[in-house]
Amino acid sequence: MSPNPSTITSFSLASIRETHLSRLLSVTPELKTLRWVFNYSEEAKHAPNTSLVELDKVGTSLFHVRNTLTELTISTQCDSWRYLYPPLLNTKGSLNALVGFCQLERLEIPLQFLAASFIPATAVQLKDVAPRHIQSLIIAADNLEEQEENE
Repeated sequence: MSPNPSTITSFSLASIRETHLSRLLSVTPELKTLRWVFNYSEEAKHAPNTSLVELDKVGTSLFHVRNTLTELTISTQCDSWRYLYPPLLNTKGSLNALVGFCQLERLEIPLQFLAASFIPATAVQLKDVAPRHIQSLIIAADNLEEQEENE
């Protein structure tokens, strides 16, 4: 007998790109806790491995669990065997979909996923991303301290 994914309430994922996240979350309607490590390696040559994070796809994927998710932790892991510093991630879109997550109490997210831009005129405002009922918001500086471009 195979496990029933509709009864899963906690999920830890790594090495899953935003394109495939939707298929996994669509079958977990009772999910309360999600920990997702976004991986990118310059050396990996498979198709979905790019430095571009499509935040709209992340938001669409997470939308499957918007009514049950209470804790969301997103972190990044970027590797380069050729260089001293991790590669720079680029983002496209925004995570505005998170505003509608009525049960989300705890959100931990990398700054580069939240801001989408470090230019004040085009940056996404926190009120446009963070759910209204959030109790704990942790903004992580994953890999940023080592990247001169983002200082």
